Amino acid sequence: HSSPDLILSIDRELKIEGYNHQPALYPERCVVGASILDWIPAEQAEKAKACLGSVIETGEIGKFQFIKQSPFGKELHFESTASARYNGNQIIGLLARITDITEQKLAADQLIKIKERLEIVVATSGIGVWDWNIKTSEVVFDQGWCKMIGYDQEEIPQELSSWETRVHPDDLENCLIDIKAHLAGETRIYRNIHRLKHQDGQWLYILDVGKVVEWDSEGEPLRFVGTHTDISKEQELTEQLSRANKTKDKFFSIISHDLRSPFNGILGGIDLIKGEINGDKNHPFFDLVEMVSLSAKRAFNLLDDLLTWSRLQSEHLKAEIEPILAKDIIASSLERNQAVAALKEVKIESQIPKTLILFADKKMLQEILSNLISNSIKFSPRGAKVSIKCTEDEEFNYISVKDQGAGVALTDQAKLFNVGELVSAPGTEGEQGTGLGLGLVQEFMDAMDGSIHYDQSYQDGANFILTLPKPEI
Repeated sequence: HSSPDLILSIDRELKIEGYNHQPALYPERCVVGASILDWIPAEQAEKAKACLGSVIETGEIGKFQFIKQSPFGKELHFESTASARYNGNQIIGLLARITDITEQKLAADQLIKIKERLEIVVATSGIGVWDWNIKTSEVVFDQGWCKMIGYDQEEIPQELSSWETRVHPDDLENCLIDIKAHLAGETRIYRNIHRLKHQDGQWLYILDVGKVVEWDSEGEPLRFVGTHTDISKEQELTEQLSRANKTKDKFFSIISHDLRSPFNGILGGIDLIKGEINGDKNHPFFDLVEMVSLSAKRAFNLLDDLLTWSRLQSEHLKAEIEPILAKDIIASSLERNQAVAALKEVKIESQIPKTLILFADKKMLQEILSNLISNSIKFSPRGAKVSIKCTEDEEFNYISVKDQGAGVALTDQAKLFNVGELVSAPGTEGEQGTGLGLGLVQEFMDAMDGSIHYDQSYQDGANFILTLPKPEI
């Protein structure tokens, strides 16, 4: 039958006696009566002659490889497998099977290149590689793995106990739990951070990552391969950062109380003096008291916004989502701003469905609404109107807070919600702000997986729209 391989019958003189088909490459050199060596490039013919001669002398199977150039200059690789032909006990010639192994050779070369690149990456990245045969408990620890803990490769027995006995006693149990979970198919990737003992006695923090790459015939894990990365420096930085955060939290807790308390006294004292003046603009201290009052309130608002923002950066401040009746929380926010609105004769209107339920963190949403309403009043001219409206669709609830002020300049709109770029302007009657408010609103909304945006299509003032997701059913 036909075969893609070229099969030749050769006599003891290495002359061709027959073949299954002529080769596509230079067939004129592979004919009956010609020497097989004529078809093999001259510089490789001596190696082929020695191999075939040995088969004729010993009867043992012989193999050799050779390279031929195609007419188009492509390098083709071949492998010849030769076995003896017998007549009784006498070797009378050979059978040679010649196989085109070009594709296999290219694939093997590519694998070698990939392996070399991988070895360079491993060597330069400082990671160590382990390869564990689960059935035999044999583990191959590469030089990088061994060097990481202060040893040469030949000093480390290639067995699981070489790792197990060096893991910190307090960490071993969790390591084994994570390994078993991965072997049981419960995790896609094995990942664990544990301490490993260095030769000098110090403990290194190791990021251990691996994956089962081979299974036996019964589907049980057979080969488990992974890497070790020394993250001791990163761990130390993490611990330093944790300590710094705890110190920062304690510091802000102290200044939150110690700074607010004097301000309460100052503002209270100013209110008493203002009560004595009783709005008499002809009083000699009227302008001075108003200026001090305005400055004190602005400083207090700045302090309050900074402390709120600082708390938000702390990992302790998490959104606690709960169902909230929209009309109640908006009524509460309006109440906090009612006095200021009355002073400016600003009318506040609301369109809130009586049964609408919002899903949000109550304290965060209270701060957000109070901030937006306060801003709307601040930038509204005397006698204007502020409107609050709630709507919904299948996925989201929406809250709109709009005013009849001048709106936000186009150049400032992109910076509205960035704490790092404060956008602050005096109100219509000189009211001052910190510029932190909308940045805090943005971060509160992010914490609740919501969003806020400025409605550019509204031309009669400013319109801010909050979007709050509904829970999935």
